[in-house]
Amino acid sequence: MTRALLAKELRQHAFALSFLLLLPFAGLILISSHGVIRRAGGGGFESVRLLLTLFLPLACLVLGQLLIASEFRQKTQLFLEGLPLPRWRMLAVKFSLGLVLTLLISTLALGYVAWPARHTEALTPRFATLLFLKGAGWAAFVYTLCFAHSFLGRYRVPFGLALAGGLLYCSNLGLPISEFGPFALVDNRFAFERFVWPVHAFLVTGALVLALAVFGFWLGLVRDATVAALLAEKMSAREKVFLSLFSFVVLLVGGEVSEHRRPPPRTLARLSLRDREHAG
Repeated sequence: MTRALLAKELRQHAFALSFLLLLPFAGLILISSHGVIRRAGGGGFESVRLLLTLFLPLACLVLGQLLIASEFRQKTQLFLEGLPLPRWRMLAVKFSLGLVLTLLISTLALGYVAWPARHTEALTPRFATLLFLKGAGWAAFVYTLCFAHSFLGRYRVPFGLALAGGLLYCSNLGLPISEFGPFALVDNRFAFERFVWPVHAFLVTGALVLALAVFGFWLGLVRDATVAALLAEKMSAREKVFLSLFSFVVLLVGGEVSEHRRPPPRTLARLSLRDREHAG
C-alpha cells in the first residue's frame, strides 16, 4: 500500500516534480552567467551557494504546496484516509518524497559544478564531503520548514511574510544571523572552507530539522487532522482585519525600536572623526 501511495504521488505530480529537478540547472546557468559571480572564485561553488539560498526555498515551497497544502485545501486527503493505511504513513510518504527530491536537487547542483571543476580545483575528498554535508543540511532544514509551513493553511502567507521580515529586521539590527545554525552552513565561506567542520552549525540544524518535522507531523495528525483541515479553510473577514491591525502595530513597534537603537547624528559624526584621526 505504501508503494501504491508513492506511485500515486509520482503520477499526480509528475510534470511539476520533473520541472523542479530541472530547476537547479537553469538556476546555475542563470547565476553563473553573471560576471561578478564568475570572478568571485570558489571553482563555481559560489553559484551553488546562491542556488541553495535563492532557488531551493522556492522549490521547497512548491513541493509543500503540491504534496500537503493542495491536498487539505481541496480535501482530497479524505479519499486517502479511506484507504487501509495509517495517517502517519501517508504523511511519512509525502515527507520522504519531498525530502529525497530536495536532497537530490542540492546533490545534482553540486555534482554539476564539481565535475568540470575537478581539473581546476583541489577537490579533495574532505572538501567534497564538506560541500555535500553543508548543502544537504541546508536542504533538509529548508524542506522541513516548508513542510511544517504547508500545514498552516490560510496562515501560510502571513507567517511566511512575518518570517522573512523578521530575518531582515534582525539583520538590520546587526544580529549575526549568518552565524546561526543552518545559515552558517551556506555563508560566504561555503565555496572556500576546506578544513573546518561546522559541528555546532550541524547540531543546531539537526535539532531544527527534527523539531520542524515533529511540528509538521503533529499538525497533520492531531485530532485526526481536524486542525490542519480547519486551517486549510478560507480566511474570514474578522481574521483579515485582525491580521491587518496586528501587522500595522508590529511595524510601528519595529520602527520605534529601530529608531531607538540607531545612534544620534552627533555620535555618528564623532565616530567618523575618530576613524579619520585613527587613519591619519
